[in-house]
Amino acid sequence: MTFTPDEADSDPLDFAVKMEIDIVEGRLSCVSLTAERLPDGPPITSEGLRRVPVAEYVMLAARYGREILLERIPRSDGTYRLAEFKSPPANFAKDGMTDEALEQVARLYAWAQATGRKATGVLLNDYGMPRPTATRWIQTARRRGILRDDHQRTSQSVTARG
Repeated sequence: MTFTPDEADSDPLDFAVKMEIDIVEGRLSCVSLTAERLPDGPPITSEGLRRVPVAEYVMLAARYGREILLERIPRSDGTYRLAEFKSPPANFAKDGMTDEALEQVARLYAWAQATGRKATGVLLNDYGMPRPTATRWIQTARRRGILRDDHQRTSQSVTARG
């Protein structure tokens, strides 16, 4: 995945960054990083390299990169369909702790684990769910067998499933 400076960046780099991402110990990680000078750009300095937000780039790649992080969606015949991760809607928990809402929690949990975030923090910051409530929902999803921790690599893509 390649990241290039953008006008919207608050502190843009003046070079392109190419990253190779893979699963290391159950988490998406940068396993290779290359800095490339832009046409007519200044030389790359050690100060510039220290400013590369590696963790942020890994998370962005997981969220927006095609076939970086895929979900295994179960089919009725016991097989799986691979699909890009899409965040649940903002109101997914409005009807309480239904199996459908807990499935969304499990999906978010798998995504958070794979990207190095904490699921309770994602539920708090992105969905406004208080941390104790998020913890209880995660525990309930585990107890009901909806949430499982199984991340694996499938050919060239990474899969995560709650």
